[in-house]
Amino acid sequence: MSKAPVVLLAAILAVLCLYAGTQALLYLLSRPSNDSASLQWTAHTSAEKATVYLTNPTRRPIQWCGKATVGPTVESILTCATVPGYSTSVTEAVYPIGSVKKACPTKGDILKSVDWDQCEFEITNLN
Repeated sequence: MSKAPVVLLAAILAVLCLYAGTQALLYLLSRPSNDSASLQWTAHTSAEKATVYLTNPTRRPIQWCGKATVGPTVESILTCATVPGYSTSVTEAVYPIGSVKKACPTKGDILKSVDWDQCEFEITNLN
């Protein structure tokens, strides 16, 4: 009996194992991480929604969830984003309609706008 089929079978198995190992490694590298501490972010708000800019300086995608709070009582809906590696994503956290203008002092005679000097705004990271 020739050794050629056995050597060929061993070579095929070695290639398959190498391929499977490479695929497993690629899967692990592309799976979103919950390590939101690596994210850099900035945010701004209006009376309707907060806009959050999330920058991921790492290779792996990072999943982020958070919410915005205005004043002592208004919370936005929960918002989540998966930020791909080496990129910036934008997500919005929407407030209940009219709640910010009710909770915060306003200024202006005809067109009432929120007086942001007297009303606090913050983003809470929920990861």
